[in-house]
Amino acid sequence: MKNRFLKTGLILLCLAALIEISSYICVIYLRHRGIIYAPFKVSFSEYEEYLSRRDKITGWPYPQSSLPANAGLNSPQAYISVYGDSFTQGAGAKAGCSYSDFLSEILNREVANYGVGGFGTDQAYLRFINNNRDDAPIVILGYSVENIVRNVNRYRPLLYYNREEVFGLKPRYIINADGGLKLIPLPEFDYGDFMKTISFPEKYFKYDFFAPGTQAGVRKQKFPFSICLFNVLKENAHVRAKLRGLSWYSEFYEFNHPSGALEVTLGIMKEFCREALKKNKKPLILIIPLPLDLAYFKEKNKWTYENLVRQLRERNPPFIDAGPPMIVYLQGKDLRQIGEGGRLNLHYN
Repeated sequence: MKNRFLKTGLILLCLAALIEISSYICVIYLRHRGIIYAPFKVSFSEYEEYLSRRDKITGWPYPQSSLPANAGLNSPQAYISVYGDSFTQGAGAKAGCSYSDFLSEILNREVANYGVGGFGTDQAYLRFINNNRDDAPIVILGYSVENIVRNVNRYRPLLYYNREEVFGLKPRYIINADGGLKLIPLPEFDYGDFMKTISFPEKYFKYDFFAPGTQAGVRKQKFPFSICLFNVLKENAHVRAKLRGLSWYSEFYEFNHPSGALEVTLGIMKEFCREALKKNKKPLILIIPLPLDLAYFKEKNKWTYENLVRQLRERNPPFIDAGPPMIVYLQGKDLRQIGEGGRLNLHYN
């Protein structure tokens, strides 16, 4: 009897160990997919270098970021200036093939490109209102559809888990009690506070919707890994979207989403247009779908971001939704031919 109990106990122990090992492997995989979080190790010298390079308002560019040759072009002849993220900057395309380059060619006028890879709409807006060298009479805010999740994020590795993003601290806006925007500025940390904060983001990133323990379902990597994995599969936004056959940022376009992402994004667009008019500029919002959104439309005949477009039509700021004309232009073409590296979730090539 005793030997039987011992044998049963050993079997159960081996089974538990197998479950934990398998769960650990899954956790490591999901960590690199941005679904599970673990703090990176950072040296004092690395952090000091980051502080010396970053913009004190937007937090960028951090070490791996670089601007194209025409980014931040300071020219009194510039007719249009454009702001936005990597889709505006021209990432993924050959030199001279950003939309600002083609716009310049079509109009035969200079277009100043202030796009920065990795920017949220909040950072693009902050760059615009703090850029005293921009004299162009027309200004475009380039909004790639995935930006909606960046607008409720303050520490980039909680959103995209990548060692190169380790210093991705950023400001963000929230909606205050009277319905207006309130800026939560770029956090200022010394090295010790930075390490403490990234080790316990659930305690210190109050205004980051992707901090562990929020409804985004991001979890910290910890033992027991089987329970960690179970909670992620039950709660995570990536998993929810996958089960529904949607892009992972789709749910953030829902009205009254707990993140408030749609309301914040609309608020930033409204303020962008208001500030442009105060500067005697004509504003335009350009909505840029990802190849993934085009593929979703071709399959479902609806747009991931249609609630945003509906609200913009009601509020009447000047905007262009690039999705419908792109669908017409690309009729019959394989969308993977236009995606960077043949992928639908990256830039256009």
